[in-house]
Amino acid sequence: MEQRKLWNLATAARERRRAIREIITQMNGSSDQHANSDPFPGAIDKLSDPAFECRLPFPFVPGTVPDRFKADEDGTWPYVGREKFKELLQEVKNVRKCPVYSVCWLYGTQGYGKSHLLAALVCYLAAQDERIIYLPTCPSFLSNPVPYFQAAMLFAWANDLATQKKIMTLNTRDKIDEFFEYKTNVIFVVDKLHAFKSDNPEEAAERATLRCWLDHFTLDYKAVFSSSPNCANCTYNFERFTKGSVIKVARVYGGLTRVSHSKFNSPRASNLLDGNGSVVEPT
Repeated sequence: MEQRKLWNLATAARERRRAIREIITQMNGSSDQHANSDPFPGAIDKLSDPAFECRLPFPFVPGTVPDRFKADEDGTWPYVGREKFKELLQEVKNVRKCPVYSVCWLYGTQGYGKSHLLAALVCYLAAQDERIIYLPTCPSFLSNPVPYFQAAMLFAWANDLATQKKIMTLNTRDKIDEFFEYKTNVIFVVDKLHAFKSDNPEEAAERATLRCWLDHFTLDYKAVFSSSPNCANCTYNFERFTKGSVIKVARVYGGLTRVSHSKFNSPRASNLLDGNGSVVEPT
């Protein structure tokens, strides 16, 4: 990316993080419930209430907001509360606390709003100054991986100008890898993960390389993933992230109804589910 463009993104990231914190703080109101466990309990209640509607600043800044968010020109998008928000937040907390698990997988019926849930989650965590690498559209990441990743990093470190300046120099994957060697408490939130799957051999090889690059971050950091409910892709993704003994997956149902276990067609995929529909590591 050109330096001028990076400076513009860095500035936009700082403004966007500030706007997110302001709206989550306002949403929280004067609530002091569970003050010891959550900084914004009132905001959690509202984001989980189906009667609640608001507009949230989109937590990513490299230009246009993905079409599925139906955003205005100012980068805000309409969010309607979902009961699953509170559930998803709790699952993410569980994964972050547990040394065994590294990934929280959001899976649900098509059209329910998994992308909106993830974006709202990123907003809630960003309001607490958490370091979140949010990749809202994997196809965009695949088409221009390093600049897209840089933009996500500029948002993650929006409150740290010195680190933003460092991020602007990271124009290769190796430099980005080196940067993360010295960072802790980073959360990766990745949507549309099924985009890494391709039936074209040449395209599949290139995507596999980028997928491996993304995979290795989950060895050191916690992550939240979401993908299409398409049977083949879902099974592919589950298998991909449960291959190694290091990776554990905690499952979150994101849809209105539980997804039938019959959608997991391969023997390996079906073995990942226990009697409660939770993903377990094969023995």
